[in-house]
Amino acid sequence: MDSLAFYHLFQADAQAIRDRLAAGAPAEARELLESLLKSVQDAQSELSAYDQRSYGQTLAELSTAVHEQQPSRARFRFSQRPRAAPAPEPEPIKPAAPAAPAVPEPPVTTDATVAVAVADGIARATHLERCRVRVADPASTVQLADVVGSTVVVDAAVAGPTFLNRLHQSTVVLAGGSHQLRIHDCDGVYVYLGGAGGRAIIERCRGMVFGGAGAVVVDDFDHPGQAHTASWRPATAAELADARALAAAS
Repeated sequence: MDSLAFYHLFQADAQAIRDRLAAGAPAEARELLESLLKSVQDAQSELSAYDQRSYGQTLAELSTAVHEQQPSRARFRFSQRPRAAPAPEPEPIKPAAPAAPAVPEPPVTTDATVAVAVADGIARATHLERCRVRVADPASTVQLADVVGSTVVVDAAVAGPTFLNRLHQSTVVLAGGSHQLRIHDCDGVYVYLGGAGGRAIIERCRGMVFGGAGAVVVDDFDHPGQAHTASWRPATAAELADARALAAAS
């Protein structure tokens, strides 16, 4: 299962647990939580460090909520008949600790022109500062992380999702469009989406700017159900023109 499909499955299961708690059924919620915890543990080797931390935090919050709704034990009352000791109250489920990274963090590349190669359909670029980055070949997935003060141009359409994690004061031009954008912990980032437009999911972001050749739908997970939030704004005409110029430049 790819990371996007697992993300949607995780969110659906987490919401089911919240629904059972809201309905006053902590025992059912606990069963669902145990199943979700096992799913995360089984998929751990395929999850990024960021996703492991994010899922772990959600599991910890759900575990606490389930534990708080467990029925309290009846108070002891004296009786001449011997009674069995009450069973201990179940402990909260503890999510597995994120796996340690297999390799050390790469060094930061600064003030460079970077051509990103596509391997197994994935274009990946991390730890860049004040760089000019280009992805020229088609990719099924684009992953950008820890990028500061840089400009990233992806020439071809991205067949699958594009992931932006911890980008700051940067511009990302997806000239051919992308199936979906998943953006976490970014600030001051301008995203231009070419093609027919698309959908961006943002979480823990601020100062975001979105524009495109078609409509760009933004879902802010910090403010669900709101069409417009303080976390982002539409691009101005001048910003759209600048992005198109970047896309057209060789």
